[in-house]
Amino acid sequence: MDWISDNLTLRSANLRNDWRNTDKRIWNFDWNNNSEFEKSGGKPQYLSARVSATTGELLGFNISYQQTGKTEVTLDQDEVQKLGEEFLKRVQPERFGEVAFDPERNAIGKMLPEPWNTRYLSYHRVANGVDFPDNGMTVTVDPVAGIVTGYELNWSESNLPSVSGILTKEKGVESFIKARPFNLFYVRINSNGVPGDLRLVYLPIDHDRGMPLSNTLDAKSGELLDYEGQPLGKGPKPFQFTDLTGVSGAEEIAALGQAGLFGDFGNSFKPEEKMGIASLLRAIYYSRFGLSGSTSLTEVEIMNKAKEQGWVKEDIQPGDPVNRELLAKVLLRYIQLNKLAELKNIYLVPFQDTAEINPDALGYIALATSTGILKVEGLTLSPRDTVSRSEAAVSLFRSLGWRN
Repeated sequence: MDWISDNLTLRSANLRNDWRNTDKRIWNFDWNNNSEFEKSGGKPQYLSARVSATTGELLGFNISYQQTGKTEVTLDQDEVQKLGEEFLKRVQPERFGEVAFDPERNAIGKMLPEPWNTRYLSYHRVANGVDFPDNGMTVTVDPVAGIVTGYELNWSESNLPSVSGILTKEKGVESFIKARPFNLFYVRINSNGVPGDLRLVYLPIDHDRGMPLSNTLDAKSGELLDYEGQPLGKGPKPFQFTDLTGVSGAEEIAALGQAGLFGDFGNSFKPEEKMGIASLLRAIYYSRFGLSGSTSLTEVEIMNKAKEQGWVKEDIQPGDPVNRELLAKVLLRYIQLNKLAELKNIYLVPFQDTAEINPDALGYIALATSTGILKVEGLTLSPRDTVSRSEAAVSLFRSLGWRN
């Protein structure tokens, strides 16, 4: 960023996760005027910027200038747009070819000669010939100073669904009308909060319940979708695990599947695979708060919510496996027995490898095994061994009987 003025001093720099793409990290920088006495007109007084920690790509910035007293607009609307687009082409040469100007959001009208009269230009993403209004880029231009004062990129790195196999627009309309047939209603028209005249209008309704519902139609299946993108009215689907024959705890695991838990692999449970912490915490979160409103949470979001609940206090990542010690800790925190588990010098366990148990986990292991939440065959615990998906799931099922 060689355009940073020499009168600015870097005041802060921090590295954070990108809330739009949670697997990415971003550097955030802030500069301020380095002298309380230097308030020269026309010089920048503040600058903030966001930069990709992986690629070094400029993701956004805002800059403010000391007012000069100048009021005459030097750029008309066309010149503002030209300046803004020249900047975007310079910082995003490839992506600028994948956006379209938003005329409705940029109806700026007659420009007035105030120095604070910055102009905001918005461009939305077009992918595979389909509008993607939640993605795009913006730029702000000061028409008085004739400079760009801000820029923001919002660009999802996720793979976009293919447009192959979608319904035609006509077929989509037909499917919508079938699911939400129009009916005639008397409706009072309000103006500025004041009740107005009654009108006869046609409104789409739900055929079964007679009330307005979703306006979102799946472009491939033709089904109405709820706010989570799930087929309307069907809710979370139970899982019918097909690979539980001969598995210890098959009945308990099947019950969890019927409740919509552990559906990481659809109707395959994969009982012998290692249990990952994100999968376990997702099942725990669903069992406490339900699936509604939760199924779209990412692994990172699940981890954060588990930490907020106090179920996880260790420094672990979503892809980390679960060992027996961690399983005992997470489940006892979940059922709120952690205060008892953390009492000192009162617990004994009957295992031959007790010395391998971390001292801070001894109480958790003692309670988990004595209550039957954690079932260990023989006298060897192997506290650091990774547990299988079946062992972890059965332990969760048993812990539910102890939940307050």
